[in-house]
Amino acid sequence: MFGQAPVIAGFLRLLCYAARRSRDPHAAADLTADVFLAAIAVAKGYREGLGSPITWLYGIARNVVAAEKRRAAREWAAESQVAGHRFLDDDDIARLEDRIDIERDSVALLASIDTLPAVSRPPSNSSPWTV
Repeated sequence: MFGQAPVIAGFLRLLCYAARRSRDPHAAADLTADVFLAAIAVAKGYREGLGSPITWLYGIARNVVAAEKRRAAREWAAESQVAGHRFLDDDDIARLEDRIDIERDSVALLASIDTLPAVSRPPSNSSPWTV
């Protein structure tokens, strides 16, 4: 389908294209590789009458770069949601479990108080501060 010289020339041109759209040389190389992987995957769909191979590769590159920018935006949004939040450590989890157990026990205690005869029940408005 394509000769070796156009592929090498196309690679260099696409590497420059990716480098202009990326801040990282490694990312530019990855994007260029992704372009060629995508081109290999859809090579049967290439129609010479619609443009040159390099034009076709630029179209694929544009889509690959756009997809990467969308992915990076989703990643940034996800990271922004958790930024500034402190994650729970083992001590935090232990304290929360203790609190849950205390709440569960207090519900059981209140239920057992309700089963006492009215004479034995403490007044509902009693407080250690009232006389």
